[in-house]
Amino acid sequence: YDVVVKLHLAEAKAKANVVAGKETTISVNLNAGYIAAKAPGAKRIDVESGKKALDGTRKRLTTEYNEEINLAANAGVYHIIAYGSDDEVIGEKDVTVEAGQRAEITLP
Repeated sequence: YDVVVKLHLAEAKAKANVVAGKETTISVNLNAGYIAAKAPGAKRIDVESGKKALDGTRKRLTTEYNEEINLAANAGVYHIIAYGSDDEVIGEKDVTVEAGQRAEITLP
């Protein structure tokens, strides 16, 4: 079987062999850390992929309607955008997440 483990933006897969009548235990390393972003006055915060596509766009991974986010994410680079009450961008930054670490940023 393929086992998929997810927590917020973090995801990992592992293989598991299941035998009838026996308990199966596996360990899965998410290779994840946390994105902690604060944007005072923000109406929403978008988390996008850190790398742009060929057409210059980024893939939106999630949207939170709050001034703060605290999300598990696989190690890598993410682009954070905070929007104000009129949907104007009030700040944006790239953030690098390392496994087992918390990446904190404040926007703007």
